Amino acid sequence: MKNINAQINKVEVAALVTKRASMLQAKTAAVNLGDETLVLLKMMVALCGELKQESQQAIKELEELKKLIELTSD
Repeated sequence: MKNINAQINKVEVAALVTKRASMLQAKTAAVNLGDETLVLLKMMVALCGELKQESQQAIKELEELKKLIELTSD
């Protein structure tokens, strides 16, 4: 999560630089903003993948617990 917060800060700084850039530097600043945003998106995709796996595991464990509860309540 620390990496994602750092990347969000980079994107924010890149956005500020793009906003303040002169016309000559605007293209470079815009490319930099795009690059940093792409890195952030890739990090978020990886995080979503991890969350999906953890959610699937939690669902399996919950189903097992429900079965155990049913067996013990009979």
